Amino acid sequence: ASSDVAKKLSDNPVSVLGSSSATDYITFPAREERTGFMASNLAMENALKQSQVKRSDIQIAELYDQSTLLEMLSLEDLGFCKKGTAWMDIYKSCEKHNSFYEIGGQKLFVNLNGGLKADGNPLGATGGAQVFEVVTQLRGEAKDRQVQFDGETPKVGVVSELEGFGTKSYIHILGRNQE
Repeated sequence: ASSDVAKKLSDNPVSVLGSSSATDYITFPAREERTGFMASNLAMENALKQSQVKRSDIQIAELYDQSTLLEMLSLEDLGFCKKGTAWMDIYKSCEKHNSFYEIGGQKLFVNLNGGLKADGNPLGATGGAQVFEVVTQLRGEAKDRQVQFDGETPKVGVVSELEGFGTKSYIHILGRNQE
């Protein structure tokens, strides 16, 4: 909806700034990339271009983490971490008892509702639950889970969804209206 329509529907609208999907071969051995999901990388780059948002502007992320490894792969595939380093960024952040990941001097809050396993990974509704969490955070309505950046509600978040074992990837960049 246009920003005028959004303002009529909500006092605190959130917009889809960019949304993209990409696919890869179904059979894993046929894929060019075997240490991550090329589809996620392609979808993220397209969504960033569409949104005109810099990766460093993203403050919260709902990542597809059906397993612990997938969260690390997603951080790398989406370009938040260099290949092979996500585990170290997570470890260092946990050592400091941060409630966020510190990656290259930037804060990134990840899976604030506990991720797919904590959310029950509802088949067919997983993506909707992830979008709901990011919208709730951006609107400042997450109550006890609400995060702040220098005393302010986050402005930009990303949702990363996967289908199959990285066969299809969907990326949605959402932003709080700044007007």
